[in-house]
Amino acid sequence: MSDRFYKFYVSVLFVTVALFGLSGFFSWMAGDSKDQLARQIFGQFSDAAQKDFTAIEENVELQERFQEISIRSPSGDVSISPSPDDKTRIHFSGKTPRHLKRSPYGYRVQDGVLHIKVEHESEGQQLHFTLNGEEITLGARSPEVNIDLQVPNELFKSLQAQSVSGDFNVQVPKGSSWQVDFKSISGHLENHVPASPSPTGRIQIQTVSGDAEISESP
Repeated sequence: MSDRFYKFYVSVLFVTVALFGLSGFFSWMAGDSKDQLARQIFGQFSDAAQKDFTAIEENVELQERFQEISIRSPSGDVSISPSPDDKTRIHFSGKTPRHLKRSPYGYRVQDGVLHIKVEHESEGQQLHFTLNGEEITLGARSPEVNIDLQVPNELFKSLQAQSVSGDFNVQVPKGSSWQVDFKSISGHLENHVPASPSPTGRIQIQTVSGDAEISESP
């Protein structure tokens, strides 16, 4: 089982606890291994289903200015680092179900906020739940889009990000100060940025099982 699907199944297990309670969860676990439980939950999450994808890749340059960054991505990894110049660059890569005819992601600058959102539409066996007020649907054929974002230092002031199983790697400008809020059920935070009594920026990350690492740029 790949690391991505292991994290995905961990997310499923925690959602199962939320839906059925601890007693039901442990009684369910008593007679089944984790892999068997995962197969029971998803049934047809097979290797054949995972092959029903097409690769995606796109590079984007933005000239618009903004003060905040908002990212919503169910399962792909997110990397954020300072741009080498005054341009914002986004590199999308990953895979999308062949049945999905439109682009699985979108981006726009509106009211001073750079919004990046990856679709969570899926087909086949599905799991429905709510993350921070937003309805999420994941299944055997959900898009998995990685985001590599480069931002000019003067525009990187605030980040709000959500993911189910995706990991975050955030590099902040050297010498800057940040307030970091990380909420997760089973994910872990590695924060290498020194604490400051008067931070000038704020990072808010929420996941189910995804990890986050925050460090200063070289």
